[in-house]
Amino acid sequence: MPEISLRWLFLRISSYIDRESTSYILQTSKSNINLTTGFLIRKFRISKGWDQALMATKLDITRGSYSKIEAGLTDVNLSRLEQIAFILDVKLIQLLSFDPEQEVRDASRYLSVLAQIREKDRCIELLLHQIVELAHQLKFGRESKGNSNR
Repeated sequence: MPEISLRWLFLRISSYIDRESTSYILQTSKSNINLTTGFLIRKFRISKGWDQALMATKLDITRGSYSKIEAGLTDVNLSRLEQIAFILDVKLIQLLSFDPEQEVRDASRYLSVLAQIREKDRCIELLLHQIVELAHQLKFGRESKGNSNR
């Protein structure tokens, strides 16, 4: 899974928590549609583990031009959206429909899984420490037995 900065995630979540932000995002102004579509494209790209350079290559555009699509700075025509949907293996409607509450649920799930992974990592570290300690005890236990038998 690609590394997503927690700061970005928290900013994304906090921008969708209050109703005022949600209604603002759902307004049908061109810039908001571009921002929303760009966000969704980015989300699907990241879920595939791809970087912007790869997407730009697949679309036969520069990385800078692709970056502007994700940032919502470019008006993307329907044929380009269809091309992006095909490359990302999603339906076109998935790039145009946005559910901020689902994004919050997804982010919460992501944070929960991340916390579980960190807890498992701590358990693994403790177990590795115990293994090293036991191996150390076995090694010195054998040496001391060997020394006492002489």
